[in-house]
Amino acid sequence: MNKAISINKQGRLEVLSLQVPYAQDPTRLFHTLCENKTDSLLLESAEIDSKQDLQSLLIVDSAVRIVCEGHKVRYEALTTNGVNLLNIIAQNIADEIEHTLTDKELVVQFEMPDDTLDEDSRLREASSFDALRLVQHSFDLSGLDKNAIFMGGLFAYDIVANFEPLADANKANQCPDFVFYVAESLLVVDHQKSLVTYKRHCLTTMMQNLLVSAAESQKSASNATT
Repeated sequence: MNKAISINKQGRLEVLSLQVPYAQDPTRLFHTLCENKTDSLLLESAEIDSKQDLQSLLIVDSAVRIVCEGHKVRYEALTTNGVNLLNIIAQNIADEIEHTLTDKELVVQFEMPDDTLDEDSRLREASSFDALRLVQHSFDLSGLDKNAIFMGGLFAYDIVANFEPLADANKANQCPDFVFYVAESLLVVDHQKSLVTYKRHCLTTMMQNLLVSAAESQKSASNATT
């Protein structure tokens, strides 16, 4: 795999997928569903020339928040599903990588690549990017769609400092190098086909417990689009 990841156990996911009424305005939909929420995200794409909307992705609920500061990456479980997800991820971290798992948090400490290595070699070293790859590789996604395990987030410019030296900033930097969310409930809006699909992601061991909450969330999403 690579120097940070050693797959010992892969989790199994179940994805509950339901069609809900089409919403042309994803911003309004996001406001309706997530006004009083944290750890939610709206991502949009458009055709470059015509500016026509193509797809909107709404992370309505997150299972895990992933925050990188320098070479330290902190995974915080936001739900019971997220706790189970961290337990699986922790089993797939290479022994050489320092990490600590508690009830609701997994902290992974990476190291600055050796500056005597050439550029290609540095990029192949274990790095904070492996924290995101680790989530993807820790689950068996056979037969599932491309959004079966979905992560959305933002990178800061200073993430480059994890690989290349940058000049010191004049002021203290309080911004994380990246923040990502692992979606637990996701709305996929296909503007070309006028379709909205609600997806609920859960580990198979939690399937029964989440059926009720998924139905309730789907009802809320349906109400918001009408």
